[in-house]
Amino acid sequence: MNTEHFKSIIPRGVESYDSGFSNQANSQSSRLLDKKGQFNVVRSGLGRFQHISLVHELISMSQRKVIGLFLVIYVSISLLYAVIYLLIGMDHFGKVEAGTIFGEFKEAFFFSSQTLTTIGFGKVNPVGFWASLATTLEVLSGLFLFALAIGLIYFRLSRPVCKLKFSEMALISPHKTAFALLFRLANSKSNNLSQMKCQVLASLLIFEEDKFVRKYYNLPLEQKSISALSLSWTIVHFIDESSPLFGLNAQTCEEFELEILVTINGFDPAFSQRVQTRHSYRFSDLKWNAHFLPTFKRGEGGNFTILELDKLGSFEYVKPEN
Repeated sequence: MNTEHFKSIIPRGVESYDSGFSNQANSQSSRLLDKKGQFNVVRSGLGRFQHISLVHELISMSQRKVIGLFLVIYVSISLLYAVIYLLIGMDHFGKVEAGTIFGEFKEAFFFSSQTLTTIGFGKVNPVGFWASLATTLEVLSGLFLFALAIGLIYFRLSRPVCKLKFSEMALISPHKTAFALLFRLANSKSNNLSQMKCQVLASLLIFEEDKFVRKYYNLPLEQKSISALSLSWTIVHFIDESSPLFGLNAQTCEEFELEILVTINGFDPAFSQRVQTRHSYRFSDLKWNAHFLPTFKRGEGGNFTILELDKLGSFEYVKPEN
């Protein structure tokens, strides 16, 4: 790698010393945030499960995964106790009508699933100490499982979630009297978000003191806050002589491993709590000499506005001037 080329371009602007990221370029991933806006870090040096927070994992897990997980747990516990009942012997359970092994397993499984949910239809009942003990243990397991499920549902419903949709690409576009870095975002949910604030950092790989280090620079924004996010919000950073991006092109952005780190904070009045989300754009996510297309329009009769979220990242290249 030509280090002289790195020395020839010295980024301007205000350097950020509290970004939370390391400047050791050779000791971290080439991408600081993944595509979901999460820190691209895998923790090691602990026990196999010590780095896992069960409550946090269940709260942050997708809805499909949560439903699937509880279905698997429910069926697994029902199967486990069904096998225990078979080992005890179905003759220790009254009113069992089964003449085959499969029939006994079916009766044991459905009795187990009913006991786990504490429904207890009464068709089959335990008789004797061991059958009653196993049934009691399964009832306790069911109480614990459903208490956990109810608590999880409460936490998930009471936790404000910031579901912002970002444009897939960021643009380097002629803007007013200069070039600018632009990207767009919008609220993909119907809830109201207010007091929105945006902070943008540029991460650049710099050759300094005979080694490569990562530097982080604050990117001043045309408008870093808005009172409410009702439509789309276009974030604009002017690339003038004071900008850390001044003098860079598509090739040098790749060589400097440019990554734009975005942090959005807002207030959800429905929960009276602040929310936050993150996003990042790599050099490969930049489109040069392009501008965004409109993403909202007047509704029928002019009584409402249509926000077309599927067009949030729509852009077209700027035709060169003659």
